[in-house]
Amino acid sequence: MSFIHVIKGDYKMNISKDIFRSYDIRGIYEKELTNDLAYLIGKAFGTLADKTVIVGHDARTSSNALNTNFIKGLIETGAEVIDLGLVTTPMLYYARELFNQPYAVMITASHCAKEYNGFKLCDKDGSMYGDKIKDFLNLVLSGKFKTGKGIVKPYDITFDYKKLMVDKIKLGPRNLRVVVDCGNGTTSYYNPEILKDLGVDVIPLYCESNPLFPNHIPDPAVEENMFDLEEKVKEEKADLGIAFDGDGDRIGIVDEKGNLVKTDMFMLIIWKAIYKTCKNKTASFDVKCSKALKESLENLGLKTMFNRTGHSYLKKAIKENNYDFAGEFSGHVCFNDEFYGYDDALYAAGRLLRILSNTNMNVSDYFDDVPKYVTSPEEYIEVGEENKDKIVNKVLNYAKDKGYEVIDIDGVRIEYDGGFGLVRKSNTSPCLTVRFEGKTKEEMESHRLEIMKIINDEL
Repeated sequence: MSFIHVIKGDYKMNISKDIFRSYDIRGIYEKELTNDLAYLIGKAFGTLADKTVIVGHDARTSSNALNTNFIKGLIETGAEVIDLGLVTTPMLYYARELFNQPYAVMITASHCAKEYNGFKLCDKDGSMYGDKIKDFLNLVLSGKFKTGKGIVKPYDITFDYKKLMVDKIKLGPRNLRVVVDCGNGTTSYYNPEILKDLGVDVIPLYCESNPLFPNHIPDPAVEENMFDLEEKVKEEKADLGIAFDGDGDRIGIVDEKGNLVKTDMFMLIIWKAIYKTCKNKTASFDVKCSKALKESLENLGLKTMFNRTGHSYLKKAIKENNYDFAGEFSGHVCFNDEFYGYDDALYAAGRLLRILSNTNMNVSDYFDDVPKYVTSPEEYIEVGEENKDKIVNKVLNYAKDKGYEVIDIDGVRIEYDGGFGLVRKSNTSPCLTVRFEGKTKEEMESHRLEIMKIINDEL
């Protein structure tokens, strides 16, 4: 962990530049992310933003204190603060639409463990990421902030958000029994009740907010976090299970048999429902997704386009290309046909339930015609920050020398006749992430051994 010692006027502190990450600011509360730093972040964001800033926070133990200090910094720049209080991240995103105000900040560590917290920043272009986060760090370090006397206007967006969901999602005649796992996260306050309002028979699992996350970390992208949901679906003989991450922008699905449905297959269900009526016939997804998705979409007559991993890149691609729908393997999915093009897991759940409630099909029935592949779990390999580019480039050159088809928009994805091999830089750690796929386990392992030899030679 590298710290920058800062002395500016009347404040002195050590600031960890590592918590200013590719998509957000995130670190361990009181060790890396302090109340004093939250105050400085508020002053910097108030300097960056226009007059109005929307602020919300999740249910973590540290969120109230960070919220208070962040808003203190904002109002000292003259900002007019719309304080939403306790909300999910999609509720904050909706507030940007409702008030037509682009600058917004969500205080959350999303799916991370209880000791973490952070800030998700939005400007006129949407979620801030990449160089904008780096520039924002430089602004924090500069100490050159606007001064003024701002005001705080509390606003409870709960009614508006519930109305949005009820108006947007109209279910069909089939009654659905759904196990809902909120992972004791912030969605516990809202999502189960809204699903009931839609007419769903909700079987709650870990739907009491508890910032200690006593049952599992609220991250549906980690398979072990879905085990209890899988068992509950089988026990209750439910139609499906739905999991939400800690701040409500990612979704996880379990079918009626208690089997995990990975997000690329969730996307396929959506595309099978909209491909005939969508305006843009291009389906976009990130480089982690299975070849089974690509081949299935092309069989529907759709064009396919790979995108970089990361929710900010996903939303940028939707905005620039006007995609009707797009998603990524981690559980971020964005609807732009009847919605606003940002990632709201409750709305995504509603769209899936709308499809199922108008048919007698089970979730698993949608995959009967899908090509079968064996895919490895995503693996993180620590190589050191200084070695990430070198190793990725070595894999890229190897693939080109072998004449393989290569997708290089985000690391290196080698397209084999049966499956793929993926090596990419982690955006949040000194690691490479790797994933492999084949028609059989043996073929997948062959791809893995081929590429891992190149990586291991550099370690």
